[in-house]
Amino acid sequence: MSQTQQIIYQSNLVAFGRAKSVLSALCMEERSGTLVLTAEGGDGAGILLEAGKITDVAFNTLRGNDALSGLRGIQFARYFFEGEFSDLPSVGDGPTDMLDTQSILDFLGVPRERKLEPKVIDEVEAEKSRVMVVDDSRMVRSVVRKILTKNNIEVLECEDGEQAVIAIEKEQPDVVLLDVVMPGMDGNEVLRRVRDTEYGRTLPIIFLTSSESLIEELGSATGCILKPFKPNELMSQMEKNLPSSKLDAA
Repeated sequence: MSQTQQIIYQSNLVAFGRAKSVLSALCMEERSGTLVLTAEGGDGAGILLEAGKITDVAFNTLRGNDALSGLRGIQFARYFFEGEFSDLPSVGDGPTDMLDTQSILDFLGVPRERKLEPKVIDEVEAEKSRVMVVDDSRMVRSVVRKILTKNNIEVLECEDGEQAVIAIEKEQPDVVLLDVVMPGMDGNEVLRRVRDTEYGRTLPIIFLTSSESLIEELGSATGCILKPFKPNELMSQMEKNLPSSKLDAA
């Protein structure tokens, strides 16, 4: 991959802690380029790096040290890193006074409890997609797992709705495949509860059902796959909804 090509791209909203891990790796790898973030709500942020040193930071209209507080307040964001220098999302121009890189990392709460291996960026780049299948049928979960793992996609499983609501918030999968009819909390209620969370607002959630008539929240779902389904039908939905960088790595 050339130095002018995009190195890492994440299309879904992710917890900012994942972006911090990437920033730590970029510094350790002594990378040069621009880490651009779009926070939930549309706030723009960016970090310039030269040989692993942070040389400038922007958050909306703020630059330099003034931007750090806004950056630290981000909870969820989309991000990408380019191996070239891009314009920071800020109206400010000219050089800025910056703290040293380690002080910036400390201020942002970037973990440094372990030394990163030299190939960490390649590992992040090749990170597998993570799909959670929520279905009380062990057979259905097994079929989905077989199809997805064959395509280098990591599969997480839940057998009931209450377990799924907790697991989705904790695990933050890229896509959820959700059965409608389950004992206890059904898929419709799971969807409502997940959509009420910060992470769940934009999370692709695809119903698995034998009939669309069972779905009360179809308008809030990303899609629907009717049982029984063929492998190409499942993978078609994955291609539409999984982050493109992770699909490329599959």
